Amino acid sequence: MSKQKKKVRAPNLLWLTVALIVLASILTYIVPSGEYDLDSSGNVIAGTFHFVENVTVSPVKALSMILDGMNGSAYIIFIVMLMGGSICSILSYGSIENVIGYTIYRMNGKSTLMPVIFCMVLMSLLASVGGSDAFVAFVPVGVIVARKLKLDPIAAVAIFFMSSFVGFFSGPFCMTAQTIAGVEPLSGFFVRLMVLFFMTGLLCVYVVRYCRRILKNPANSLMGNTDWLQEIENSQSEENQEEVKLDKRAVAALLLLIISFVIIAVIVPMWGLNYNTFVLILMILAVITGMIYRKSLSEIANSFISGVMQMAGIAVIIGFARTIGLVMETGGILHTIIYYITIPLGYLGAQAASVFLFLSNAIINFFIPSGSGQAAVVLPLMLPIGDVLGITDQVIVSAFIYGDGLTNLCIPTFSALMGALMIAKVPFGKWFRFVFPFIVISFVCLSILLVFLTGIGWTG
Repeated sequence: MSKQKKKVRAPNLLWLTVALIVLASILTYIVPSGEYDLDSSGNVIAGTFHFVENVTVSPVKALSMILDGMNGSAYIIFIVMLMGGSICSILSYGSIENVIGYTIYRMNGKSTLMPVIFCMVLMSLLASVGGSDAFVAFVPVGVIVARKLKLDPIAAVAIFFMSSFVGFFSGPFCMTAQTIAGVEPLSGFFVRLMVLFFMTGLLCVYVVRYCRRILKNPANSLMGNTDWLQEIENSQSEENQEEVKLDKRAVAALLLLIISFVIIAVIVPMWGLNYNTFVLILMILAVITGMIYRKSLSEIANSFISGVMQMAGIAVIIGFARTIGLVMETGGILHTIIYYITIPLGYLGAQAASVFLFLSNAIINFFIPSGSGQAAVVLPLMLPIGDVLGITDQVIVSAFIYGDGLTNLCIPTFSALMGALMIAKVPFGKWFRFVFPFIVISFVCLSILLVFLTGIGWTG
C-alpha cells in the first residue's frame, strides 16, 4: 500500500502572529538599538540618527507584552467590534443574500461577474474618501457575495477588503501625508484621481480573471481544495430549486446600507467628524434594519451582541499583530532598520531614487504598518533626500503612500488584513500566493508613474 502524503497546512493566523512576536524579540538581539531625535511635533529630524545602549526583549517578555498590544489597539479593536456587530446584525436578516440571490435567479443561471465588479468599484471609490482599517468589518458581505456566486473565500476577501485598500492608498485624499510633508492638502487631485481609476480597473481585471478561472473549474482555486464549494452546494441545494422572490424589505435595507456607506465615506470626513460618528451611523442602521424586518428590541439587541461576539477573534488577532511592532519599538530597532534602508538613496539619481523610496517604504511598512505613524517617522527622512536629489515633495508623498498602501495587502503585521483573512477563513499563505502577482504588477506600473512624475518635476 502506498502511503498517502500528508497535506502541509498553513499555520493558524494566531500562531503566525505569535511566531512573528518571537521573531521580533530575536531581532532585538541582532539589530543594534538606535534612534532619531524628534521635533516638538514628534516628527523625526533627518540626520540625527545615533546608536543608543542596546535594549533586548526576551521571547518571554515579548509574549507578556500581548496585553500591551491589545491595549494599544483598543480604539481600532472596539471600532471593529461595534462596526462588525452592526454589520453582522444587518446581515443576519438576510437582506443582502435575498438581493444577490434574486439577481442571480433573474439571470437564469447565466454566469456573470457584474456583482463582483460593482462591489469592487463601489468599495474602492468609497474607501478612497474615508477608508480605514475598520473596513475589515465589511468582509462578511464579501463572503455572502462569494457564496452566492460560488466563488472561493479568497475572492470574498478580494471583493471587499482588497478593493477598499486599493482605493484607500491610490486615491487623492492623502491629506495626512501631505500635511506632514508641507504640501497643500488635496493638491495633485486630478493626477491621483486618474491613478485611482487605473488601479481600480487593474484590480477588477485581476480579480475577475481569477473568478472566471474558478467558475470554469473550481479546482483552480488557490485554496488548494474544493471543500468550500461543497459547503456552498450543501447550503444552496434546496434553495436553487425554488423561485427567488425579491423582498421589498431587503431592497430598503440594502439602499440604507449603501447610503450609510456614502455618508461615512464622504460626509463624515467633510465635516471633520471622527470614527465615533462612523460607528454610531452603523449602529443606528442596525436598529432601523431590525425594525424594517419587524424584529423586537430584544431580538435586535441579541442580533447585535451575536455580531460583536463574531468579531472577538478578529480583535485578538489585531491586538497580537500590534504587539509585533511594540516589541521592536521597545527594543529600539525600528529607527535602526529605517536608517540602514535609507542609506543607499543618496547614491542614486532622482528617477531611480523615487522608485527606491517607493520600495524602501514598502519594506518599512512591514515594521510600521500604521499609515499616520509611519508618515511621522519616514517622511521627515525622505523629504531632505528629495531636496538633495531634485525630487519634488509631491512625488515624495506619492512614493510614500504607494509603499505604505500596496504592501498592506500582503504583510502579516497589518492587523486589518489578518482580521479579514480570519473572517473569510483564508490561510495567509494561500492569500499571499493570490495577491503577490497583483502587487508585482502594481509596483511596476506605479514605479513607471513615479519615474515619469519625477522627470517632469511634478508639483501638483
